[in-house]
Amino acid sequence: MHTRRFLLRRGVIVSLAASLTLASVWASSQNEDLPNFQKVDDPFYRGAQPTNSGFKDLAERGIKTVGDLRDISEHSQADEQNAVTDLGMRYVSVPRQGMATPRASRSQRFSPY
Repeated sequence: MHTRRFLLRRGVIVSLAASLTLASVWASSQNEDLPNFQKVDDPFYRGAQPTNSGFKDLAERGIKTVGDLRDISEHSQADEQNAVTDLGMRYVSVPRQGMATPRASRSQRFSPY
């Protein structure tokens, strides 16, 4: 019984240490210009608000469309649209109301198909 408890405790400590190490590696690999940028599935990526340098990085990565889910009152949509389209990407605005999930018909505007 004592050996089993010892091994369980040791396993928990090792697992916790490994997860903290992986979390710190993941956090340090984040690009400040593309916060929370991650691949969801081919060809979809997601992330938080990019900086202007981040938009340039997206274009260099071959991203074709930038989707904006923010409410229009939260930012200058025209400035962002110009920044995106000047880099050769398509800009799609699908404003969300609060935390509600956008309707499928509106979300399909992001689809390259």
